[in-house]
Amino acid sequence: IPSVNESDNGCAPGAAARSIRYLGNMVPSLNVTQSAQQIYGTLTNLMQSDTGPGSSNGTKIANFISGKNLYFTTNNLAIAPTVITTNFGQVVSALNSTGDVEIGVNWGFEVVGGVTNYLGGHAVMVTGVTTVYTNGVPYRYFVDVVQDPLQGSGSTTNENDRYEFDTMGNLLNKGGTGARINNFRIETVVPEPATVELAALGL
Repeated sequence: IPSVNESDNGCAPGAAARSIRYLGNMVPSLNVTQSAQQIYGTLTNLMQSDTGPGSSNGTKIANFISGKNLYFTTNNLAIAPTVITTNFGQVVSALNSTGDVEIGVNWGFEVVGGVTNYLGGHAVMVTGVTTVYTNGVPYRYFVDVVQDPLQGSGSTTNENDRYEFDTMGNLLNKGGTGARINNFRIETVVPEPATVELAALGL
């Protein structure tokens, strides 16, 4: 997984940059020419992200989607438009098909001294999902992610982390009260015409 040196509140373009460079590594015919760091810089602009010292807003989900899709079209990348979902099974299927996935989470809130503090949100690249079953029914989901642990430090060190969710999307091991998934963002490579024809023949 490529590393990205993220600015403060630069998690969203950072997650997307890792994903696009990952797809480029996995599917050379996509011809992704930029490094993950270069993609990050371009996406920060396309997503109208509020990053850097003193920033507070990060990236709005609508801008995340439009900015990432605009990157695909302006760079002639055969990647399908971003799909938004909260379905864990859909994410597992995408990962198994060499798709790339990011997740957005809401950290919820905490009350300190009678004052409610909202903890904001976070976006990271997803590297795997493990489903835990009880009596054949999904009970928990463990989502493995990668991120920049030291935003604004000038480092490009990746950190692996794991989020635990219940089947309702509540985040159990991170954040405060009400922490939960916002959504997954999935991108898949558009099959080349020859691949589509072969699939049709198979059917």
